Amino acid sequence: MRLSIGLSETDILKSLCAFFEEKGFSCKQNVVINEEGRLFGFDAICKSRNENIVLEVKRLRIIDNGLIQDIITEQRLVELKGYKFYLCVPFSSGLSTGTKELMKLSGIGLIRVRKRQIRVVLEARTSEDKMRQIITYMRRKPDSAAPSNVTMRKFETIVALGAKPFKFRIARELLEKIERLENVTYSDLLRDFKKKYEAVENSNDEHRVVLDTLEKLWSGKYGKPTGAKAFDNFDKFEPILKEIPRYRDHIIHPFQVFLMGTVIIDSNYSLFSRLHKRKFQNSQDDSVDFSWLLCSTFHDMCYPIQMYETFNKNFFQNFLQTEMSPVVFQTEKLLLEDDNLKYLDQLVSLYGHYKQEKNTWTFDSMCQINNKLRADMISEISRKSHALLSAMALIKKILTEDQTKTNANYMTGRFSTDVYPAALAISLHDEKMLDKIEDCVLFEKMPLSFLLIYCDLVQECGRSEGEESVELSNFDCGSCTVESTLKFVKDQEFKYKVTEMEKIYGKISSESTHFKLNLKFGGSGRSEDSFKN
Repeated sequence: MRLSIGLSETDILKSLCAFFEEKGFSCKQNVVINEEGRLFGFDAICKSRNENIVLEVKRLRIIDNGLIQDIITEQRLVELKGYKFYLCVPFSSGLSTGTKELMKLSGIGLIRVRKRQIRVVLEARTSEDKMRQIITYMRRKPDSAAPSNVTMRKFETIVALGAKPFKFRIARELLEKIERLENVTYSDLLRDFKKKYEAVENSNDEHRVVLDTLEKLWSGKYGKPTGAKAFDNFDKFEPILKEIPRYRDHIIHPFQVFLMGTVIIDSNYSLFSRLHKRKFQNSQDDSVDFSWLLCSTFHDMCYPIQMYETFNKNFFQNFLQTEMSPVVFQTEKLLLEDDNLKYLDQLVSLYGHYKQEKNTWTFDSMCQINNKLRADMISEISRKSHALLSAMALIKKILTEDQTKTNANYMTGRFSTDVYPAALAISLHDEKMLDKIEDCVLFEKMPLSFLLIYCDLVQECGRSEGEESVELSNFDCGSCTVESTLKFVKDQEFKYKVTEMEKIYGKISSESTHFKLNLKFGGSGRSEDSFKN
């Protein structure tokens, strides 16, 4: 099992001292100063002929202004006199809204540290007087007058810093593993995403960084601009969905599913490639990468259609105070348009192919239709299942791309080996559709479908609009074991969720790799539950 181990505070301090010693400083670590009978500790003090520096090392995920205020205390001013003060953190740590401004006002510098890279993000300066002004302001009574030598604009800036730091929705367990990606073709692009994501300071910026990355993946890397636009359309529509009680995020969520599956695939890349090639002899070297991108990021795209009647009912209730909903959308009629019924039959055909030992399936090849599965899929479409509708939407989006129309071999190539496996995985990921198929989804036969179901099941954190109730406390990937641990912070949230998870987990199975899901419940007194094969 490959564990993700980050830099310790000792590692950071060692790298920093080596960095400053190369510049001619004399560095001492863990320095204790006795000032008028009081002891003050510092992580390191570096001195040169012209400059004195204090280094404070922190490994917090988010650095908020509370920490900076702790650093700027009257007790430390004596020791800081004549020194420049630097806060030193790993590259993965983020700054909360306004913290950087407070650091600028106080003269505190910022250094980010990676294994063999140290970058001074914010230069420090000696500013004892300015720090005293800030402390005086922070401690004054609401009705007292502000110090005359500090402007009201600076007061307003400091007041604004009292807000809680922005909390990333994407789990730290996922972000840390992006740096270690080695095999998937979009490793560098995701590392660039991580760098930009860790600098966001609000939910709008967070959405924009995710959407920009999806644009680069879909349009830039794989030439699917029409499909890429769907994410922007969903983002514009989602505020309407948020009016529905208990609605949960569907923009960041599929991207987290994508990241989680990418880490798993990267850790077992040769296995996933071999299993995929076993079913599609025409598959390319990056077919698994592309197919996973498609199914993971697009799997909930038609969720608004599933919820159409709900928000439609709310609309008429709010404006006309009527329970009547005169607008009805019969999704089953979609099968009478274009070649939609044919596309559905090909999904049924591909499902049958996975049950066989052949590797020659292509779109539009002769196939035997499983009438029960076909009827079940039609039934799910009629009840507006987002899974089946999202699968159909993906197929139609890809078929409208210019790249698809101009490439004579695309239908028997990527469309058959990459797009259709992704569409089938999307169609099967919903609980109700899983109930309708007789057998378990076996990892060795249907790796993409298995992975989408597993990651969609595990990805719970960062989806609530209010206070977070679920955390991904552990996520480890090895060649034989994938283990995820979810912690339910609020006990009342877990009862219905555990039942749902047990049901879905019972529909997937693996013989070669052990996919484990642990559930922990904070404050409930319950012991850890493990869902195992």
